[in-house]
Amino acid sequence: MEILLIILYIIFGISVFGLFWTYAGYPIFIWFLSKIIKKEHKYDENYQPNVSIIIPCYNEEKVIEKKLKNILELNYPKEKIEIIIVDDGSKDNLLKITENFIKENKLQNISIIRQERSGKGQAINNGIKMAKYEIVAISDANAWLDKNALKYCVRYYADKNVGYVVERNIYEIRTTTGVNIGESFYAKFDFFLHKKESQIGNFSQYGGGWLQTFRKILINPNHNWTLAEDFEIPLVVIQKRYKTIFEPLAKGYKFSMVSTQDLFTREKRMITGTIQIFFRYLNFLNFFRYGLFSLMFFSHKILQIITAFFIFLMFISSVGIYFLSSHNLFYVFVLLESVALFFCFAVIAISKVKDITIQPFPAIKFFTLTNISCLIAWIDYVGGKNYGTTWETIRSSREIEK
Repeated sequence: MEILLIILYIIFGISVFGLFWTYAGYPIFIWFLSKIIKKEHKYDENYQPNVSIIIPCYNEEKVIEKKLKNILELNYPKEKIEIIIVDDGSKDNLLKITENFIKENKLQNISIIRQERSGKGQAINNGIKMAKYEIVAISDANAWLDKNALKYCVRYYADKNVGYVVERNIYEIRTTTGVNIGESFYAKFDFFLHKKESQIGNFSQYGGGWLQTFRKILINPNHNWTLAEDFEIPLVVIQKRYKTIFEPLAKGYKFSMVSTQDLFTREKRMITGTIQIFFRYLNFLNFFRYGLFSLMFFSHKILQIITAFFIFLMFISSVGIYFLSSHNLFYVFVLLESVALFFCFAVIAISKVKDITIQPFPAIKFFTLTNISCLIAWIDYVGGKNYGTTWETIRSSREIEK
């Protein structure tokens, strides 16, 4: 009995520390470290290399014309840009709209690749194979770029040791819902971490389909991507010992989701991809090889996908300790944890009847739904469920007009 009690105390302690470190300890630590260590990333404002921009598409008829106009309006020499649209077996009018746009505007720098439905990873690979230039950019069809975004990113490539530069991802709220207000809140938290991480080192693990740029020679065009391609790209570059940089002045925008179902669809895919990345890149946990980045990788990404287990184990161990020891303190812990869990699920239940958009309710809803998605993703992964390589378009984040 005493051994079981000791084990429960250990589980409880690890769970509490895991939750604390993920959402308070690590952010405080990285903020404090950024005050002590400040690395300047050098760039050449006049450096403007040729760039191949890859736009992976699946059923993007609603946004593709605006996307192409957005790219052509960038504050960057048009003669130094080529646009490669990779159609992943779309079933809508994507190709027709794109071809008409090219013809009407007499454009020579846009190419179209048609592939069988095989996913974003294969679309990235096919785009890289066709790309003519050393610097490659990937940008989702539903992402709108600030006019200086590309210029701000590529200026760092004057340094031959830089292999990857990414901009800041921003969610725009078109229709206010609890889901997108909660998403926006956590996006700001994520931005804070990435900004501080970038300030103290040459390794940024920031990824997203808004705009990612990298040296073509660093990415194998036959790479077998996980479901989290956007997150994996900087890791591939870091593994080859090149610098990866987060540039907050370069900004990209997407409409945030408005529905719970869209959140589940996206989060399950992203979390499953992150689980795949965790097991594929275990070598990043080698502190002696990767130094501080090992801590960043573990604290910022890996711990977030096991938060649900910390919550579950903290509750179960608290109950076990109370029944085995009758300790009054753990009675209080069990009571507080029960109330917190009830409150979280009550917020979700109430939001089905009436959406709540006043903080902290959206943040609580987003946190709860994300961790439920996380548990489902882990169960599916352990059970061997195959999500395939294809992706579905999140309709609520696609609109023609802002």
